[in-house]
Parts: sequence; C-alpha cells; structure tokens
Amino acid sequence: MTIKEIEDRTGLPRANIRFYESQGLIAPSRGENGYRDYSQEDCQTLLKIKLLRKLDCSLEDIRSLQAGERSLDQLLEQRLAQLEGRYAELEQAKALCQKLREDRADWSSMDPARYLSWAPSTPADEVADIRFRIPWRRYFARSLDLLLYGTLWSVLLALVFRINILWRGPLGDLLDTAATLTLMAALEPLFLHRWGTTPGKALFRLKLTRSDGSYLSLQEGFRRTLSVIIMGLGLTITLSILALIPLVTLILGYVRCKKGREQPWALEDEAWSDGTDGTQGFWDQPRSGCRAAAYPGIYALCVALLMGAALFAAIPRHHGALTPEEFAANYNHLATFASAPEEPGYMLQPDGSWLQTDPNSFPIFLFGSGPLDMDIQSRQGAVTGLSFSMENREQGGVRSLSTTQVWHTVNALLGHGELLAHPSLKPVLSALKEPRPGTQSWTVDGWQLTLELELKGYDSHKGQLVSLPGQEQYVRYDFSIRQI
Repeated sequence: MTIKEIEDRTGLPRANIRFYESQGLIAPSRGENGYRDYSQEDCQTLLKIKLLRKLDCSLEDIRSLQAGERSLDQLLEQRLAQLEGRYAELEQAKALCQKLREDRADWSSMDPARYLSWAPSTPADEVADIRFRIPWRRYFARSLDLLLYGTLWSVLLALVFRINILWRGPLGDLLDTAATLTLMAALEPLFLHRWGTTPGKALFRLKLTRSDGSYLSLQEGFRRTLSVIIMGLGLTITLSILALIPLVTLILGYVRCKKGREQPWALEDEAWSDGTDGTQGFWDQPRSGCRAAAYPGIYALCVALLMGAALFAAIPRHHGALTPEEFAANYNHLATFASAPEEPGYMLQPDGSWLQTDPNSFPIFLFGSGPLDMDIQSRQGAVTGLSFSMENREQGGVRSLSTTQVWHTVNALLGHGELLAHPSLKPVLSALKEPRPGTQSWTVDGWQLTLELELKGYDSHKGQLVSLPGQEQYVRYDFSIRQI
C-alpha cells in the first residue's frame, strides 16, 4: 500500500505515520522504484497504536507491549490506576470550583492559602439522605419560604401600585395566592439550581440535591416545585370548603414522611442533607438555638415590612403645590384606600364635582347623602383653597354627621396618609370624631382650616344627631381650607 492508501485506511496523518516509522514501530518495505510499500500488518499495527494512544499510553508502553516485555492486561491495569487518580483530582478540582463560586470569590478578595488547603469534607457520592427523618424541619422551611414569597408580592403591590394590602377581600386574596405561588415556581428552581437550597431550607441547614451531591437543573427544579404546589400545598386554596384541600395534602405528606414513603413530587435521584451526614439532630447542631430564634424573628420582620409598605401605600403620590388634577388624584387614592376592599363609589373630579362609579355603592357622607361638591380655588395652576357646605331642614329621626369628606380633603391637600394620623392633624381628627356646634379653626403646615357647625333641635353624640321632640331641626355645615 502507498502512503496515501495507508492514510485513508488508518485515518492517521502522514506525519504521524512517518514518526511511528522513525520510532521503529513499523518497518515498511521499499519497491523497485524506492517508494515505501506498506503491508496489511503495518496497517493493523498503526490501528493498534492509534487505539492505545487514545488510552494515553506512551510510546515506551507501546514499544514494550510490541516487544512482548509486558502483557496488554498489565498495561491496562496500570492505565486504570492512573486514570482513577486523575479522576479523583478532577473531582476535587470540580468541588473546589463550586466552593469558589459559592463563596463569590474574586481576584481582589480571594484568599489562595485557604483554598489551596481546602478539601471537600464528604465525597460527592456519599450524601447522607435524611428526607424521612426531618418532616417538621421541611414543614417549617416551606412555611418560611411561602411567607417570604408572599411578603415580596405584597410589598411589590404596596410600593409600586399603592394598593391597600391590609384589606384585600376574597378576590384579592385569591390573586395574592396565585401571585405567591407564581413567585415560588419562578424563584425556587433558581435557588435549588444555584445553591441547592432555599431561604427557608438554609435556615434549618437543609440542602436538596441529587444523590451525588450535584445541584438540580432548572428543569428538574421547576418540575419538582410545580408538583409541590399542586400535590403538596393543594394550591393553598382558602375558599370555603376547598380550604380543606391544603390541610389534607399537608397531613398526607407528613404521614408518608413518617412511614418512609416517597413523596409524589420527589425526583428519582434527589437527596436531602444537613451537613452532618445524618448523624446529628437539629438541636445537636451548632447554633441551632440561634436558628430557631431566627424563625419567629423573620416572621416579625416580614410583618414589620408589610406594615411599613402599607403605610407607604397609604400616602398620596402628589405633594407640595398641587394642581386641581393632582388634588383630585390624591383624594381618590385616599378614598379608595380607606374603602378597601370595596370601591368608594364616587370619584372626585378636578372641577370639584363627583362621578358616581358604582350605582350600588352607598357610602355614608353628611346625612347619608352623596359627597358634597367642592369649590376649588387655584392660582397659577396650583390649589390655594377650597370649601364645601351643606344645609338641611329635614325633620325628625337620627342623622349621621360623617366627617369622612373633611378628613380625606385635608390629607389629600397636605399629602398625608390616613393609616396613621399625621401628628400635626391629631387635633383636627379629635374634633372631627366629636363635632360640636360653633366655629373651630386650626393652622396646619401653612393652611388655615375652618369648620363651622350650626345645630338646632338636635342632640349631638359622636357624629350622630338625635332630633329633640317638639323642636324644629336645622343643620348647617361649612368647611374651608385656605393657604396662608
């Protein structure tokens, strides 16, 4: 065979064939024309060399094998031992890479001495699976995760959309549940893929990985999380009798765990660990008391965040010098926030009139009527004052003297929320809770507030007017606020 033919049969480049010839591994004959003539034996020898080089055997090893100085089995045994050593080195390098990524190490802050001496504490194939021994830790971890997802959603609603998150109603609760589970389905697979744990699991030192210690893929994490939402949480339904579904799924999950039965959402190759190889209970682990105390502490922090977000959401968006449009927007925000989860029924227009948005809504204003039209004064586009008044001569009965419109008006103009009364408005609030006949006036933040109430034939008590028998009833109610 010519050099071209031997190249085609072996797949080796010409330079390699000539090199093996120079090393004495093949010895082709030469024809009368002086060209090399490769035999079938040369072709087989080259193919054997090619195979052994794939196993990273050296030319010395191949030469000794060809000379009969050692057997193929001896050579392969030696190569297996060498490859196993390299495999262990690669596994340790892989674990060190993961450790560096988990520690978020970078060039400027990395401590090389620490990592040069670091070694994985447990080989990857020795993860101690403790899934059936930790039902309560799994439950509390899941509860904490749901709390965090729900808090994140509620804070988002409050900060971005200024929605009253304290009173949501059945439809709002259903939306919140759906959004919380959606966040869980989006974030939990990412946590498991990136860190092998979630915030709740991390608090209890729990990790969820494959049995070899590697982290779940995003697809595996999403599939598992979706199954947990449906079969483990029962979609956390809270409507009517359907609220029993999450309770039933929770009890069934606990029973399966105690009996050592696999959960229906578990992956085929998943493993739970807590860094102790399953040899220590939670209370025997370091800082277990601090972790247990952190659990209610995180709950308290979430409640504080929710209250802070609600206080922020209650504040109108516009402040300072307001245009009539901005004042109306502030007023409508306060009215909507206060009436949650229902709608206020009336929306203030920039000209001081009202638009009834819900004919079935009956909010209580002065004497149970609709809101009073406002006379809004402005200069150079900014509101400088407003007023509204009411006069009533209806006889007999008990009348309501609601001051809701006054309270909304003052806070809308000054840009204050109503969830907690602003300190400067506390005297005004006290007077509005117990209105009395006569003229009352307050100066707040550069504004003059005046409330005048004239009563005849009524006994007033906490906003309720009881008609006095045998007397003519008359009420006049005037409110104004002017910029000083």
